[in-house]
Amino acid sequence: MTEREATAAQVRTASVGRWLCLTGALIGAVGLLDAIARINLLGSLVPAEPSMTANTALALLLLGSAGVLRDQQDDAGAIGKTLARLAALVVLAIGAVTIAEHAFDINLHIDQVIARSSDPIPHPGRPAPATALALMCLAGALLVFDFRIDARARPSEWLILAGGLVALTVLLGFVFGAELGHRLRRAPLIGAAFPTAIALLLMSVGLLFERPSAGLMCVATSPGPGGMQFRRLVLPAFLVPVLVGILVALPLRAVGTEAVVVALAVLAAAMGVIGLLVLIGLAMSLNRTYQALEASRAGAQTLVEQAPDAVFIADIAGRYTDVNSAGCRMLGYTRDEILTMTIADVLAPEDIGRLTKQREQLLGGASQVGEWTLRHKDRGHIPVEISAKIFPDGRWQALVRDISERKRLEGELRAAEAEQKFLADFGSALMSTIDVRETVEVIATHIARELADVCVIETVEEGGQQPHRMVAYHDPSAAIDPELEQMNIDRSRHIGTAVIEWKQPLLIHDVTPAHLDGIAQSDEHRRLLREIGPRSLMALPLLAHGGVFGSLLVISTNAERRYTERDLSVAQKVASRAALAIEKARLYRIAQEAIRLREDVLNIVAHDLRNPLGTILLQAAMLRRGGGAHGDPPRKPADVIERSAIRMNHLIQDLLDVARMEGGRLSIAQTRVPAGLVISDAVQAQEPRAASASLDLRLEAESQLPELWADRDRLLQIFENLIGNAIKFTKAGGCITVGAARADEHVMFWVADTGCGIAADDLPHVFERLWQASKTGQHGAGLGLPIVKGIVEAHGGRVWVESRLGEGSIFFFTIPTARVAGAWRSEQPAVYG
Repeated sequence: MTEREATAAQVRTASVGRWLCLTGALIGAVGLLDAIARINLLGSLVPAEPSMTANTALALLLLGSAGVLRDQQDDAGAIGKTLARLAALVVLAIGAVTIAEHAFDINLHIDQVIARSSDPIPHPGRPAPATALALMCLAGALLVFDFRIDARARPSEWLILAGGLVALTVLLGFVFGAELGHRLRRAPLIGAAFPTAIALLLMSVGLLFERPSAGLMCVATSPGPGGMQFRRLVLPAFLVPVLVGILVALPLRAVGTEAVVVALAVLAAAMGVIGLLVLIGLAMSLNRTYQALEASRAGAQTLVEQAPDAVFIADIAGRYTDVNSAGCRMLGYTRDEILTMTIADVLAPEDIGRLTKQREQLLGGASQVGEWTLRHKDRGHIPVEISAKIFPDGRWQALVRDISERKRLEGELRAAEAEQKFLADFGSALMSTIDVRETVEVIATHIARELADVCVIETVEEGGQQPHRMVAYHDPSAAIDPELEQMNIDRSRHIGTAVIEWKQPLLIHDVTPAHLDGIAQSDEHRRLLREIGPRSLMALPLLAHGGVFGSLLVISTNAERRYTERDLSVAQKVASRAALAIEKARLYRIAQEAIRLREDVLNIVAHDLRNPLGTILLQAAMLRRGGGAHGDPPRKPADVIERSAIRMNHLIQDLLDVARMEGGRLSIAQTRVPAGLVISDAVQAQEPRAASASLDLRLEAESQLPELWADRDRLLQIFENLIGNAIKFTKAGGCITVGAARADEHVMFWVADTGCGIAADDLPHVFERLWQASKTGQHGAGLGLPIVKGIVEAHGGRVWVESRLGEGSIFFFTIPTARVAGAWRSEQPAVYG
């Protein structure tokens, strides 16, 4: 029985109590009517037995009315209780006076209030002693009805029980035929009437029922097992003693032993009351035990509900019978939803097979602790740790803990360890080589093996060096690198070029067809990209010490692998190490080239300076002998010595200029220079040299050339080197043309010759330092053209060559005009690298 049902039952019980009191009042009203009108309606019910006296009838009417008025709950409740107390006082006075009259054998004439003295019956209105006693008990109960209402056994209840016991004894006297139970020998016509006993018993029960929520009746009407047991056994507890008494009293009446019958009646009534009290005591004990058990169960349930871990309870078949709130939150289901499910319904498919094996072990009495995967209603699968046990009563209990966070931390720890191991192995591999190309291959191979399905690395080279590009695959069988290598694509639109310009990494978590369309530069390029099938990618610049050394493209083609910010962080660390390795390899290459350059320069200096020095020594010896080899005057050797010394000085100056360009310290002092004047001075200075070689040196320049923003001496040095090369590689009788023309904001100069020309394979190398054409038969230091290129570029111009083998060569270079360059430059010497 629930609390709501118990409350409803108490309300019904109180209502029954009021009706019982009202019935007792009606019996009293009928008895009073009999006494006044002398119609003896009640007396006819039990012939030859005493009738209800007038005072008894009045007392019953007052008691029944008081019982009804006392229980009013509306606004008239206070007035009703007051009237009930007044009625109880009147009844108490009637009972007390009656007891006094019987005890002291006096007549106070209260029986004459309603019945007249002319009546033939002595004391016509006086109640019997038993009736008076019962009336006093019930009246006293009404007066103290609200006293100690919270006590386990209220005084009013004991008084009601006493009044009921008197009424029950009288009734049993009638049943057993024991007149001594309801008559007085000294007053044979005055006794307890049968209707009076009925009314007193009804009002006793009614008054008990009117307060079912307190005292003994609270126990009797409680929803606990004690109250249920009391309600089941209360009737048998009364009826069994009565039936036994009747069975015993029948033979005793036959032999006329009335005293024994009276004793049986009293004993039966006492046994009924004692049975009632025993039942109430047992009910109280059972209720206390039940409440303690419920409190313990509620405490345990509270602990389970407040437990941070989920608690699932299932039957032996695996169907859930209970779950706490943590379990509902863990799986995302309501409690009612979970109670319709089985253990297999919430397990991941791969764990269902384990369930059967674990169940067999649990049935053997073992406990199991292990990691499982459960299905969440909305969030997919979650990892959990389950401690399970099957109890002897068949309950399958599981304590479940969500270990998602622990798994995440373990995963991060494993990832960090793998990352550190990969970076350590990667660093060791980078230390195994110092060559730029090999370094690029090592980088691409390691990244493809650990981080990517496809890795593309491209370097950015300076100084005419060929950039390196490497494509590596996690699965070599999927390689389509040759096709990509051979494809002619615009590097300015390449994703690697974009991150180089941004100097920021790019992460595309999910590569869509729109991304591929944006990257593709042709239909064939798009086809190859789709054949690779990138699902996710990262593009990173290779940055070290403020410089950009290339780009790194990391591609995943696996649908299960999507790059995240953590992957990008690892890739950035890899890119940083890769950039340092490439920088190291490049510096090593530069150092090797510098060493080779130094050795070449030393060889050249040793070779080229040895000849003029030998000439100087020879001519000096001739001077000491007083003349030349054919009797020439001393002037001729002096001229030879001077030219040799000039050549030595020129060679030394070239070496110094090359060294300055290598160090980025070539000095350029720019001022306004007339273009026409500088080209004519340059041609005039080289005419003697051309004439001595039997060559025709011509000047073809536009008139009105603008002024240049240039270093005049450096321009003359350019012409000297270019014209000198033309003289060197042009046979006698040839022609050398020096020209100039305006070209937008620059002046373009050229030096053309009719010499042997330059092979197409050699054209890309003519401006390289120390390079010499192998088929010309002419040898030099190989420094003139690199110096020309350095000076022109320092002025902000450019230099190039056009040539065909056997048809001669034309060297072009441009110099900015003064209007363009001089407007924002101070006329002070500057250093350009």
